[in-house]
Amino acid sequence: MSGPGRATAALILAAVAGGAGSAELPDGEARSLVSTVCSGCHSLAYLERAQGYDTPEEWRHVMASMVDLPSAQARTVGEYLAKHFPSKPEKAPTLV
Repeated sequence: MSGPGRATAALILAAVAGGAGSAELPDGEARSLVSTVCSGCHSLAYLERAQGYDTPEEWRHVMASMVDLPSAQARTVGEYLAKHFPSKPEKAPTLV
């Protein structure tokens, strides 16, 4: 994803990140890391409300716009998010 797609993803994440509250994350290798790193800036509840992504690479691309993780951590988090928060086409934005 590049250019307008990346900007769209950042806007979507910013829009859904504003809500208060917390979410219970699924068990997995990166659960603690996701909880610590992501909740430092926004509610974890946005993961349930976001459109999601199907591959670790897509998640890493989005994460890179928010935080600079060492590559091993980014890979682990990307795999965790792709497994537990896949794409939800019904939540994708409608372009007008």
